[in-house]
Amino acid sequence: MNRTIQPEISHHYTFDLIEPEKEVLSNGIEIYYIQGGKQDVCRIDALYKAGNIFEHKNLTSSSTNDLLGEGTHQKTSLEVNDAFDFYGAYIQRESSRDYAGVSLFASDKHLGKLMPLLKDVITQSNYSQLEFDIYLKNRKARYEDSLKKVEFVCRNEFTGLLYGDHPYGKSLKLNDFENITRDEIEAWYHEFYRTQLPVVFVTGRVSEDSKKQIAENFVELNGKNISFPLSNFPQAQTGSHFIEQPGAIQSAIRIGRPIITIEHEDYSALSVSNTLLGGYFGSRLMKNIREEKGYTYGIGSGLVSFEKNGMWMIATEVGKDTTQPALTEIYKEMELLGKEPASDAELMTVKNYILGNFIKSIDGPFNQSDKIKTIILRNLNKEFYKEHIEKVMKVTSADIMSMVNKYFSRDLLTELVVGGK
Repeated sequence: MNRTIQPEISHHYTFDLIEPEKEVLSNGIEIYYIQGGKQDVCRIDALYKAGNIFEHKNLTSSSTNDLLGEGTHQKTSLEVNDAFDFYGAYIQRESSRDYAGVSLFASDKHLGKLMPLLKDVITQSNYSQLEFDIYLKNRKARYEDSLKKVEFVCRNEFTGLLYGDHPYGKSLKLNDFENITRDEIEAWYHEFYRTQLPVVFVTGRVSEDSKKQIAENFVELNGKNISFPLSNFPQAQTGSHFIEQPGAIQSAIRIGRPIITIEHEDYSALSVSNTLLGGYFGSRLMKNIREEKGYTYGIGSGLVSFEKNGMWMIATEVGKDTTQPALTEIYKEMELLGKEPASDAELMTVKNYILGNFIKSIDGPFNQSDKIKTIILRNLNKEFYKEHIEKVMKVTSADIMSMVNKYFSRDLLTELVVGGK
């Protein structure tokens, strides 16, 4: 009888990120070209240090970014959108804790026509009172509707417990919609878009003629480079906190703390520890809270690395009657992870998951672009991700117990429950 020989599983891996081509324009703007792909498409990202870390008042960063290009001094909002639609292109706006910006998705062959439109969006947005009023009314309505959801309230309030009055932590309140004005939005636009130079990333297939068009339009921008503000973070409000949501049949749970950023020497071992605890579908928390106890449809944990700080968090929603049992099991799993070594098989499963997920995340230039941006914006070693994965594959069960006891100790954690009693 012939016996099929199973191939040996290999844990060897190689990967290379695209080496970006850097161009520095005469006005100081840095453009990074991340070339690749088979389709005639590209994405142009113009990123500004304009996230909410700079805010003195809620809504200014995100509102300014959301309204960018919703009307310019030459075109109405409808005319701007129609102009991009005509060439099968569109723009996407995004703001975060640290950065804000605009992205153009387009065909390379139309960039000659589209670049002046993109430049107008960046430099000629007019922030009309009408567009501002419509936007604020709609956003306020969405916010009021979201306040009925325990998950939203929990997420909105949790960062305030971690970061206090620092811009990273200021939760949005209903009266914020009454306190923001169009003039403040326009002032933010002039300070952070009109007088600051963006960092530009161009990803995909771009011809030499298109590169000239990109450079010719961005070189006309005037401004300076700015630095992130110095940050003093207050002590997190550790311990248990509860917000009652009358009539709620579920409870939203957040457990976490401020934590190290991606640059820290412990980050790789900590990321393995997080994944094992709650970072993938086969994690300890999923097996216990979802599969064995049936308290939730899903539970997870994650690490977020901002420019000036990091955050680690467990998140789930459970029935209000099972809130306390779920909390008990969550803390039990954390305690076990710090006391008992993970088996070699479980540890290898987690490492393979992280490796496979990473390889998937760098499949193609558009996926790689996110990694390359992080390397450049955070001023990391260009081999950072390769070295990170190498460290991940060397993590031991003893390392995991050390990380859990060092970073996930219960007295360091903040717990928030929002729901019914």
